[in-house]
Amino acid sequence: MITDSVQKLESVLELCQNIDVKTTPENIDGLWVVPLFSWYDGTLGTAQDVITPQDREVMKSSWADFHYCKWPQHYSPMELYERNESFISTFDAEGMPVVSFSHMVPRRDLLPSSQYLQLKFLPHLSGATRLEQQIRRIHSHTHVFAHSHINAERTFEGVRYIQNALGYPRERERWGLVPHMVQVWPPQPPEMLPSSGK
Repeated sequence: MITDSVQKLESVLELCQNIDVKTTPENIDGLWVVPLFSWYDGTLGTAQDVITPQDREVMKSSWADFHYCKWPQHYSPMELYERNESFISTFDAEGMPVVSFSHMVPRRDLLPSSQYLQLKFLPHLSGATRLEQQIRRIHSHTHVFAHSHINAERTFEGVRYIQNALGYPRERERWGLVPHMVQVWPPQPPEMLPSSGK
């Protein structure tokens, strides 16, 4: 019986292995595809991303992570980054391109400025600077991320970052989003993606 989120993660990884779904770095025809475990730790929040007492109440009552994620006692979700370290310390792409993936957001500048955010606390619950550090260490050409439901396609210091969010049906209706495919590799000239205002 699964009693916490770490056990659930292990069961999903075991299932993937049994049905030959890759969950570890793989060289595919000269391209490294690298999935990265991730979680948020508040380090993307800035002085402008203020969390008010009202925000804390919203977070406790409606933020799904606080209801559905059950971490074992004395476990920090930041230990997920240690799973990445097990291969990053020896990873060598040998000059081949690297496309990496994570659920969480690696940089604050991949989110709108605080004045444009409906949820001012979103940056605090979106990602971690440690994720960006790991992306740089494996020399990613392109990094695909998720979680914020805010589309982005930008390049910073030679790394292309992409989020092409499907979003919830209510979000698509509210913001007039029409989901479409985005080519991750090989790279094409960046196209503007429609933005939402979460």
